[in-house]
Amino acid sequence: MIDVVVAGTLDVYTTCSFDTAGTVTNAAGTVNHTDDNSGTGQNFLISFEAEPDTYYITVEGDGAAIGDYTLHVDFEPSNDDDPGEDDHGDTEDTATEIFSDAHNWVYAIVGFVDDDDDIDVFQLELAHRTKLTIHTAGEMEIAGSFTNSEDEEIWENEDTDDDNLNFMLSTIVDAGIYYLYISGAVTEEKSQYELKIETDVYLYVDDEFEGTIFTDSDKDYYYHETDREGMIEIYTTGTVDTIGAVTNAAGTVNLTDDNSGTDENFLISFLAEPGTYYIEVDSSSDSTGDYTLHVEFGPSTDDDHGDTEDTATVIEPNSSTSGKIEEGDDIDYFEIEIPRAGDLTVYTRGGLDTIGTVTNEDGTVEETDDDSGTSSNFSISLEISAGTYFVKVESWGDSTGSYTLYSEFKVDYSVPAPAVPDPEVSETTISSDADAWDYETTSVIASEEENIYKIVLSHRTQLTLYTTGETDTAGILKDADEDEIQSHDNISTSDDPAEENLNFMISEVVEAGSYYLHVSGDVEDKSQYTLKIEADVEDLESVAQSP
Repeated sequence: MIDVVVAGTLDVYTTCSFDTAGTVTNAAGTVNHTDDNSGTGQNFLISFEAEPDTYYITVEGDGAAIGDYTLHVDFEPSNDDDPGEDDHGDTEDTATEIFSDAHNWVYAIVGFVDDDDDIDVFQLELAHRTKLTIHTAGEMEIAGSFTNSEDEEIWENEDTDDDNLNFMLSTIVDAGIYYLYISGAVTEEKSQYELKIETDVYLYVDDEFEGTIFTDSDKDYYYHETDREGMIEIYTTGTVDTIGAVTNAAGTVNLTDDNSGTDENFLISFLAEPGTYYIEVDSSSDSTGDYTLHVEFGPSTDDDHGDTEDTATVIEPNSSTSGKIEEGDDIDYFEIEIPRAGDLTVYTRGGLDTIGTVTNEDGTVEETDDDSGTSSNFSISLEISAGTYFVKVESWGDSTGSYTLYSEFKVDYSVPAPAVPDPEVSETTISSDADAWDYETTSVIASEEENIYKIVLSHRTQLTLYTTGETDTAGILKDADEDEIQSHDNISTSDDPAEENLNFMISEVVEAGSYYLHVSGDVEDKSQYTLKIEADVEDLESVAQSP
């Protein structure tokens, strides 16, 4: 949205690497300008003589084009004369209202100060906690002040006698209504100023924000600052298949992730230095809908990762983890649980000269490397069997600094999966006394065997159990006496497994007590599956009211 208060030439255009199309309209419907490729490259450019009015800009990718773009709005007044009447009200009741519920938006306007007693008042209604930047430009000496809805002053700049004619305000404010007051030192030649307001959704530490991906090309951006070193974990929850990216103002952080979080949500965790960070939330494929963004921060302790196998940080076989060698003799240990035979590659990236060592719990594996990776980073690749492995990261000499450890694992399906031990002694026990909880694990299954999970419930519960993955699985839920409660078998009988759902789902209301879930599968090329368990006491209200 653009407010034009005097007649002039309005130029609206994009710059980017893909094909854009643009439209400019007004509320009355008397203006409707469209363009495709009049700008540089395949960008649109719309230029027209604009009368005082409010204009709306629509930007689209031409055809199936998607990507990031920069929108430019340039305005040149027809002359520098005062518009002849007060362009913006002098009080809060007559203030020019500015509002948008978008995560990030920009407002630009050309205004006039009629005389030394004239004040232009703008009402800003912010839908979210916001990083707010307000600044003016021009050759007129400008003063400004900023208050909240209770008329409490947040910021003021009354100095119109210094060499800097314009002001800039940058602050963080909560959602609500605020007022901006602009005045100036008017001369016969100078009474015009340009005002620009920029916003970014601001997230505090241990904060969360409800967002929505409306289309497959929609992206949301957030802003976060930290004044201390520590581990930051940024992730989403919800039904959208999200992709996340985190960068910093210094250009030294550029992290992306797709599905490391729960379900198909992203999760990015890294050791953050004090500074400004930018968060981008995108969706995979055509996934749209609501999500919740979480930002969690833990101040840095004396050591980010343990110095021994007993204090090792547990990581997933496919993951990335930030670390820091605090002192020259610091050592960081990581533990990886490998479900079956396959190829494991671990390596670091960053400016630190790292040395890596991979060992296993049995003491039969020990591989060390110094500089086989990029720059002076280590890289180790080896064929391994199922078991517990440890990665030790240290630095060469007395060097210190940050690094990112990457672990990549591929199952070797030519090697049979390990046999499942006697179910009576090998069952996995899952319990929680919370009213609502989720559990997720990735497991492998051997041919003609089954995995057994013991589920201990403290309350009467709506229990939902299901699998995901490419392995045909079947499930049976039994009570403590091994009497079957419910079973579900969607194992495909077709030559084309994609024609049927390979996974099972069981949903049942059960009383407090112990239950057993038996998982079996049709093991051929695939033997890995993910089991998800959802338990919720609150779901029982509607069940209890049923006849």
